[in-house]
Amino acid sequence: IEPPTPKGGGWTSRGVLGRVHLHTVHALDFDPSTRYLVTFGGDQNLASAICVYDWRKGTLWFKLPAGCSMVNCVRHNPFTSSSHFFVQAGNRNLRYWRYELARVEPE
Repeated sequence: IEPPTPKGGGWTSRGVLGRVHLHTVHALDFDPSTRYLVTFGGDQNLASAICVYDWRKGTLWFKLPAGCSMVNCVRHNPFTSSSHFFVQAGNRNLRYWRYELARVEPE
C-alpha cells in the first residue's frame, strides 16, 4: 500500500547530515563540483560552527569554529570545479578557508 502523496508536490527527505547543527543553520553553499556542502550554524554548545560535509556519503568532513558570533554567508568559488576553498563573510570580517588548511587556521 502506497502512502498518499502530500499536497505540494510530494517532496521527501533523502537523509539528514550529521547532528552538529542542533540550532539554526544560517547559511549553506555547495562547492562547484556539488560534492561538498559547507554550512554555518549553532552547534550543541550554542557556539557558532562551520561544517563541511561530503553530502553524497552523508559524512561530516570537518568542523571549524566560526570565529565570530554571526556569519552572513559562506560561499565557494563558483568559477572552478576544483575549488577547495570558501569564503566566510560576517559582521566586520571576511575569512578565506582552504580545505587542506582549515583544521589549522584560516588564511
